[in-house]
Amino acid sequence: LYARIDMVPDADGRWLLIVETRTPSGYLVGNRIDITDRKKAEAEVHRHRHQLEELVASRTAQLVDALDAARAASQAKSLFLANMSHEIRTPLNAISGLSHLIRRSGVDAAQSDRLAKIEAASRHLLEIISTILDLSKIEAGRLVLDDGDVDLASIVDNVVAMVSIETSAKNIELSIDIEPMQWRLRGDATRLQQALLNYVANALKFTERGRIGISVRCEDESPDSVLTRFEVSDTGVGIEAQQQARLFEAFDQADNSATRQHGGTGLGLAITRRFAELMGGSAGLSSHLGVGSTFWFTARLTKATAVAELAPPRLATELPGAPRQRVDFSGRRVLLAEDNPVNVEVMVDILTDLGLQVDVANDGVEAVTKAGQASYDLMLMDMQMPRMGGLQATRLIRRLPACATVPILALTANAFAEDKQQCTQAGMNDFITKPVEPAELEAILQTWFERAAITPS
Repeated sequence: LYARIDMVPDADGRWLLIVETRTPSGYLVGNRIDITDRKKAEAEVHRHRHQLEELVASRTAQLVDALDAARAASQAKSLFLANMSHEIRTPLNAISGLSHLIRRSGVDAAQSDRLAKIEAASRHLLEIISTILDLSKIEAGRLVLDDGDVDLASIVDNVVAMVSIETSAKNIELSIDIEPMQWRLRGDATRLQQALLNYVANALKFTERGRIGISVRCEDESPDSVLTRFEVSDTGVGIEAQQQARLFEAFDQADNSATRQHGGTGLGLAITRRFAELMGGSAGLSSHLGVGSTFWFTARLTKATAVAELAPPRLATELPGAPRQRVDFSGRRVLLAEDNPVNVEVMVDILTDLGLQVDVANDGVEAVTKAGQASYDLMLMDMQMPRMGGLQATRLIRRLPACATVPILALTANAFAEDKQQCTQAGMNDFITKPVEPAELEAILQTWFERAAITPS
């Protein structure tokens, strides 16, 4: 049998479908069908498909370019913020350190008052910078919450201590109501304290008389967590209803004149809400003009251990804030790796005042050289230095046989969590952010001298 099926163009440009068969008797039977329209439709579909493929490829390439640009912009922003933090914290360390040294040398009452104002302004500037960095890290999705023990009473006590001078000066009554929890809790105590402090500081700004109340209670409980509610109420000026909705927006305030009258960036409430949301909660307020306001936020904290199962209470000498037996630093030898001349002057004076012998390395290369030539009880290492930074210097120092266990502490203006992680990975034992208070530095040094059981060199 013979059969033929074919598609061919004819002389007129038409497409024909040819179907032919030969019968058993020898006759050729066939049919020709005009499929020109069908061929044109197929060609059009093919053309559109090709165009679509080209369009998809083009858009994909554009999206890849946009993603690369966004990543580059994010990296540039992160680098800028890190550099900004470093460049601001470095002179702040000099300001606070020099203020301490001037005060230590002896000043009269008027000079002491002016130094106090300089120190307060420095702390305020540091708080603003830290808040902006926190907000930027939150918006970039890079803020990582800690997971540690949370003592609600201690958080409230710390906040009260930080505002006690101002509450006394304004003669404002401060009341505290903390619901006892039957569970030991875990979460980010630092962020909880910062969020609560934002509320209390905000209440103090807008309350001239009366009282401020702080309450902490359990709002909801699950088998493994507690939704804890923090409230700060005041008898201040109150807020109009139409202004309340935008209070938690970054850089916004209920009344722009408040910036001039009371100061602030308008970031405190925004940061508190972001922290609350990161911790599985939310934030809000209720307020009546001329009567007062109540700001609240919630945070879901993990249950750790029932209170009844906790370890026995610590001795008084082990409690936070209890006086510690001071270690005699005389004879201890430390290496200070720091390139900023003013900060070198400040740190050398502070460390020498503690009885320490101080050698200075102006960069990482000098630090490595001096670490190999002398024996040190402890090293303070800046991260950003010329010729060689602190991270590389620490890695090289750790390779020296005599320096494998010497405490190396980062003393740096780099304040990001990734900076701390990099320092740990490089072999550093602790991370101290500039500006550092002399008393805080002394306590940290004492801790590491005790931990390392160091004997004078």
